[in-house]
Amino acid sequence: MNNISLNVADIVIKRASLTISLDDFLNISKKDKTKGVVQLFDPGRVVDENHVLGAYLNAKLSFAEGSNIAKSISTEMLLFAAMTRQVKAAIERVGARNPDDVLLFATGAAYSNARKHIRRERVFKPSRDQKASAARRLGIGTGKDTDAMLLSRMVSSRLAD
Repeated sequence: MNNISLNVADIVIKRASLTISLDDFLNISKKDKTKGVVQLFDPGRVVDENHVLGAYLNAKLSFAEGSNIAKSISTEMLLFAAMTRQVKAAIERVGARNPDDVLLFATGAAYSNARKHIRRERVFKPSRDQKASAARRLGIGTGKDTDAMLLSRMVSSRLAD
């Protein structure tokens, strides 16, 4: 089994508004030569921080094992967060829709570079209703086992064709 390290101090998960379009932001992020990861989500379609952290860890593991579908960790992360093997479906399920309200996930120096295009950022604290709504959209029940069900569905999404 691969040993995947996670430096939580190196990870930023914030709700933000951008100064540029979503496409421009993602294109700039793709050209970033740092070893960091940047991904944007629709904050109303993410259950909680554990949702994106689980997607990130699964993406890192898939690259370490060579089982990745996408060419980048950020896109692989999007696939895991949406629990699908199809990029278009992942974007529809959890992708950012509005540059004025995104959930930003970034690591390392990639966050420093991304900040140049952020107008405002704040803590990501979804309400209980928002969590429940996002979980329902993903076909997951809510309650004390939501995180476990979320992670289980992420992993099992790779088993389906």
